[in-house]
Amino acid sequence: MAAGTGSEGRAGAEAPEGGLPDAPLPAALDRHEKLLLYAVYALLGLLLVTPLIVTYRAAYSTIVGKAVYSRALIEIMFALWAPLALGRRSFRPPRSRLLALLFAGFGVALLAACFGASLQRSLWSNFERMQGLVDLAHWLVFALVLVSVVRSARDWRILLGINLGVSSVVGLIAIGMNYEALGALYQLDRHLRVSASLGNPVYLGAYMQANVLIGLGLFAHSFVRDSAPSPAGGDMRRKTGLRLGSRTRRILAGSSILVNGWALALTASFGALMGLAAGVGFLAATFTALRVWKVRWSMVAACGVFIASALVLVVSLVSERRHGVPDSAGADASLVQRWLTTTGIAKSYRTRADAWEAGAGGFLERPVLGWGPENFIVPLGKHSTSTHRDTQIYDYAHSVPVEEAATKGLAGALAFLAIWGYAFRVIVIAAKRLAPGERIFALLLGGALTGFFAQGLTFFPTTTSSLMYFLLVGGVIRQESLLRSPERISRAPERLARFAARAARSKTVRLGVATLAAALAAVGLGANRDIYDAARHYSLGLPVPALAGSRVPIAETREPSIRFARLERSIATFSPLALLPRRAMFDLMTEAWSTLWEQDPDEALELLRKADLEVTAALRAEPGNWRIHYSAARMYSAAMETFPQLRDRMEFHAQRFVEMAPAYAAVSVTIEPVEPG
Repeated sequence: MAAGTGSEGRAGAEAPEGGLPDAPLPAALDRHEKLLLYAVYALLGLLLVTPLIVTYRAAYSTIVGKAVYSRALIEIMFALWAPLALGRRSFRPPRSRLLALLFAGFGVALLAACFGASLQRSLWSNFERMQGLVDLAHWLVFALVLVSVVRSARDWRILLGINLGVSSVVGLIAIGMNYEALGALYQLDRHLRVSASLGNPVYLGAYMQANVLIGLGLFAHSFVRDSAPSPAGGDMRRKTGLRLGSRTRRILAGSSILVNGWALALTASFGALMGLAAGVGFLAATFTALRVWKVRWSMVAACGVFIASALVLVVSLVSERRHGVPDSAGADASLVQRWLTTTGIAKSYRTRADAWEAGAGGFLERPVLGWGPENFIVPLGKHSTSTHRDTQIYDYAHSVPVEEAATKGLAGALAFLAIWGYAFRVIVIAAKRLAPGERIFALLLGGALTGFFAQGLTFFPTTTSSLMYFLLVGGVIRQESLLRSPERISRAPERLARFAARAARSKTVRLGVATLAAALAAVGLGANRDIYDAARHYSLGLPVPALAGSRVPIAETREPSIRFARLERSIATFSPLALLPRRAMFDLMTEAWSTLWEQDPDEALELLRKADLEVTAALRAEPGNWRIHYSAARMYSAAMETFPQLRDRMEFHAQRFVEMAPAYAAVSVTIEPVEPG
């Protein structure tokens, strides 16, 4: 991550054993360019701290805060990188089919959103998830900048090492949480599972398993001596003073593996365990097949993980069959008991299987482009057949392949498979052709991505998992660039090359690009501020029990009219994310209508009028969301005690709810809001 001093067209040092040259190095940078470059590096480091970010004054404090924080850093990073890339070819992204596939996948998702059930939902998602195409666009920009400014192998190892250090801090928080050493700041859930700063044990498990595999790769790399000298000016160790010997790197990586593995065990997440087993299996198989590592140690590690995973699975299934699974674990429960009482494998599989079946039905109904990203709730209602009393409402399919097929159709499924297939193709070729150090690095990426893919079979993306995924994919893009000759890296159509050179030399163009990038960053930062404020007002509009332990300041009085005003403020502050505040408003009117009418009939009538307008606005934004009809029907049912003429509206929304989600309508009395994850 250091500025180069060689000539503009000079290639990096040649790697041994047939390895190809690294990316071309930049010429000596002037003072302003160095400031821009080091600022980008600093922002990359700060971005890796995202898993530690928690905003206690906003709703979904472990989700909204991470999304707003990461987006703001990426926007500033892009504004600083854009003029640097225009002036220096070496800070532009390398030629990469994988990068092109990522952007093509985004194009498919955008097309599916335009023809989907709700464009607004596809773009912005909701406070509970904070995904959507806007978030995906930010992560694509992150990948673009990452592969443009981080080129050398040592710099990538330093970057992953910093990430591993952050994960160790998260792991230590999880361990402290387990022993109740952190007070009310972090509390165990009813199954005594840890979640640390990620808010959900499943989220934490996904993050921990990825970093266990990264730690294994860095640990293995500490045994390999790089025989290739560092490119001139590109030695991060010399520039930053980071000169860690093999033994020190081994100790740090090993300690991180232990901390992350311990935290993973405390999450009691079967999906994380499955991902870890798949990742270790990939490493063992490829290390053995390519003779990268000692066969016996790789096989012992693989067998150990698979045996442990199998034992936990078998014991859990036997326990469920013989004794059933209690709803929660006691205060003195052992780690094994916590694994056995998380949700129950059978129950968890049943609810997921119902969602997967609904996803298949949604795909068959719209096989080309699907229902649009983030709109899985629509086919879930139409095609769910479950009538179990513990039926849950899944706004995601809890399986990335099913989600892709249902919300983006065949086009999205093919794009998904193309990205993953090509990424693994690059990893295998790089592991065969590059030098020993690069070979280890390629397999490190392959193991971590294998774990991600395996866990994604029963999981869905979050801000933290997006960070990890694009960080790893960025490493694969670098590997792909090493497999190309310098001529192919820099080759471009002659006319386009001349035009780009003239534009880069023009001060007007450079100023225009810098101004445009800064303007885009300013707009994004303003939107992030509004999103945070809207989430904060939404928090203050929720019932007091929903705020317990969240450190949100609670008003001295919790009058329904004050809560209503907070929800109204949240909706007005950032309307694209207004679905949850609107539903909270409808639920508030349902619960407090009698009180409101008794206290002040005129005010109650005015609040009902405003809520009625929000019902129309909610259905205009998301016409296929049957949960809006459900909440509206309940609100009008409560108000019917005073205004019988509202029966027609109540019956209309109730009938639409039954038509759009027949299975959920059959058990609507037992439906409860689903916790994240």
